[in-house]
Amino acid sequence: MKIPNLTWQVISRISSMPMVRKMYLWIFVVPIVANMLSHIETVVAVTVFSYTFKLQIELPFSWVAFYCSALFFVLAYTIYEIFCPAIVKENRCFSDFYKSKKGIEHLDLYMHEVGMNWEGARQSKEKRNDYFYEVANLADSSSQGSLQRDYFWVIFGRASSYRRPALIISATLYLAGILLITAVIFQSAYFVLLRCVGA
Repeated sequence: MKIPNLTWQVISRISSMPMVRKMYLWIFVVPIVANMLSHIETVVAVTVFSYTFKLQIELPFSWVAFYCSALFFVLAYTIYEIFCPAIVKENRCFSDFYKSKKGIEHLDLYMHEVGMNWEGARQSKEKRNDYFYEVANLADSSSQGSLQRDYFWVIFGRASSYRRPALIISATLYLAGILLITAVIFQSAYFVLLRCVGA
């Protein structure tokens, strides 16, 4: 079953979000805090201005879910870093490629990474009358932009769903992480709402 619109570009956008890139920190923070809490009694009495509060000190579901969410994000990001083709990781579009002054040697590397060769790229690209003239002109600066753009998009299109199983696994892990974070947010909001209402 093919999932429409699931491409490495989507995963790349998610992976570049600052929150996602920092989730690995929580993989270390949560176990340390959990270990510290395990040495404390589960109910602690705290007196403030002659009023005693009883605090429940245990690892709540939200911390466990938050930890699992962070773990899913880190696993998804790792899969993205390992399996996403370089053309997608390095360029959002042709203008990124062009502005970074990349050339035919980069296209060649990108092409081989996604299992293509120049003949395959030529066949994927719209047919032109004089193929050899085009290849010769790839190095010519006057025609380079449009020809490189054409080949860039052919390679980029192939790379978008290349290594599909890894793409699906990464997307699934991101989805699981997002669902768990959403559950934590709603659970926390519900808890605060109950405290405010006094139920």
